[in-house]
Amino acid sequence: MKNIISLLCLTFMLGLASCNMLDVVPDDTATLADAFKDEDKAEGFLFTCYSYQYDPRNFRTVPGRATTDEMVAESRWGAQWFPFKQYNENVIGSSFSMGTGLYDWRDIWLDGYQAIRQCYIFLENIDAVVPKTTPSNVYEPLKQQWKGEAYFLVAYYHHLIFQNYGPIVLVEAADALQRPRSSVDDCVDKIAGWYDLATNMLPPSTTAANYGRANATIAKAMKAKLLLYAASPLFNGDPEGVFANAKDEFKSLVNTVRDVTNSRWNRALEAIDEAITAAQAQNKRLYTYNGPDPVTQTAVTDPQRKAYLNLRNLLIDKWNSEIIWGYAGTSRVDGDEWERHVAPRGLGTRRNDVANPVGGLSPSLATVKIFYSANGLPLESDPARGYPWTSEGRMTIPSGDSTCNLHRNREQRFYAAIGFDKGIFEYDGWKEFTLNLKRSIDANDLYVQGLRVGGTGAESDLQSAIQNQDRMETGYAIKKNINPNSQCNSSTWTASETVFPVMRLADLYLAYAEACAEANGSLDAKAKEYIKEIHNRAGLDGNNFYYKDYTGQALVDAVRRERMIELIFESAWHYDLRRWEIAEKWHNGQLWTNTGYSERDGMWGLNITGRDAATFYREVSGVTSGMSTPYRFEKRMYLMPIAINHININDMLVQNPGY
Repeated sequence: MKNIISLLCLTFMLGLASCNMLDVVPDDTATLADAFKDEDKAEGFLFTCYSYQYDPRNFRTVPGRATTDEMVAESRWGAQWFPFKQYNENVIGSSFSMGTGLYDWRDIWLDGYQAIRQCYIFLENIDAVVPKTTPSNVYEPLKQQWKGEAYFLVAYYHHLIFQNYGPIVLVEAADALQRPRSSVDDCVDKIAGWYDLATNMLPPSTTAANYGRANATIAKAMKAKLLLYAASPLFNGDPEGVFANAKDEFKSLVNTVRDVTNSRWNRALEAIDEAITAAQAQNKRLYTYNGPDPVTQTAVTDPQRKAYLNLRNLLIDKWNSEIIWGYAGTSRVDGDEWERHVAPRGLGTRRNDVANPVGGLSPSLATVKIFYSANGLPLESDPARGYPWTSEGRMTIPSGDSTCNLHRNREQRFYAAIGFDKGIFEYDGWKEFTLNLKRSIDANDLYVQGLRVGGTGAESDLQSAIQNQDRMETGYAIKKNINPNSQCNSSTWTASETVFPVMRLADLYLAYAEACAEANGSLDAKAKEYIKEIHNRAGLDGNNFYYKDYTGQALVDAVRRERMIELIFESAWHYDLRRWEIAEKWHNGQLWTNTGYSERDGMWGLNITGRDAATFYREVSGVTSGMSTPYRFEKRMYLMPIAINHININDMLVQNPGY
């Protein structure tokens, strides 16, 4: 099997130049017939079709996880190990070295088309399989399901390429010849059609033993996501002129005039509604935590504590009622690879000379500020905030308190997602540790334990430690998707499994609200009910969310912000900011709570070199602190470049603008 897969991959790499399979196969090499000799071999081949998916938790080498200001990576890390840093600094182009290795920036174009070819090889050969042990009355519906999975994957891989590159080459057979890119509308129609075909061939749900494999509910949800993307400004009007200077042959493929009839938004709205109905029919519901308090092992009676536990456990309680499609695991390239770079260094009794966890990824100030107040209002406009909305007002420590104003009286989604100085971070079996992210002279201080490599805690030792050891450069920590059950003591660190949602019900709820706002200019009863559920789960007053009666662009902006809060650290920001065409404004400090905080000179955080409150609680950019690599967003970054070798192979391809 391994040999035939290698052969097929090699053949695909040549596939755009030639449609012929290699004619000579050595005697000791597996043949295609071997791969479809019986039902077990055929299903094994189907599994290889799934294997081309990249894990969305991979923060190093794929767009999404670390390619916005959701998190800041420490500046010492080299791009050879963390290639997302080169993407963030806008140095990736068509000649950039892309690959499939652990530390390569992924060539999604190559990966996707290899996978599509593999799917078609399966579809073209599955009917020839003679089952060995499975009765025909069992095998025939099973074969139909497998075909449905393959068509789903054909749709999904095209979808993945589309959301990264825009208009793409549509492939409808394993021996596809050179061909040009199709228009956005043609791409969307074809991919949606494949999702529909898969829906009609797949069961509505998946058994626990097969979680991660496609079903009809997943197919409907992914179709809804596709249509939402296609209806968005990037491909429906281009209001920011992203494609204004593109070549005419590219411009002909995209929609630079908005559909004034809102047919695209209405199509998306209908598909999202169908997906929600299908999910609810399979008992998908917003997740809530119903056990005892995992810290005290007593009943949870406080509503705000209940809300916090709902959110803290959302991505920890595997395959829960909200997950429509997801990934789970703890292997190096999916689970602990993420957690070991995020969980704060020196937790609990962990020795400071032990490398894991690293604690080198931290949230930016933009993520800290975007959450609501405890009153469910944007913090910058809440009249009951209690302090001036200035840098000094945000950074002041109230009398009798231990942390700054910005961290107090916030909604529970903030507390479940963000670790801050003097805040609680659960780890090592739900033990509660107080984060001391501001330095002190106390050698037992968590921050010192996490940074100091030796010495007495003198200023020179601490400065050296900060400059030469893994650190959280913004003075904040990420809590969301970090499992409190992970084991961490003086000699052992073991990450516990989590689930990463490719699609969860709240995502669909907010997609419906967005499409409703765009299509109708207001929220209908369903949209209001969905937001109410999300807010109630988070301990907010769902009956009175602040924008329930907004209209027009104000409503659209409010729903977008809601989505950014709910889906933070779930790889949604990368694609949402782009499809909304606000990524350039957002990263250059022109929107909402980040006004004036451009990231071209380094993303923003607190001054981690400060020893006392007056110096630590200061909003600083990377250029000020010397500890944050810049995020230089430009219009060409709305789409990925097609690698130059693919352009050279297929002279009918037109490159994306700016590359």
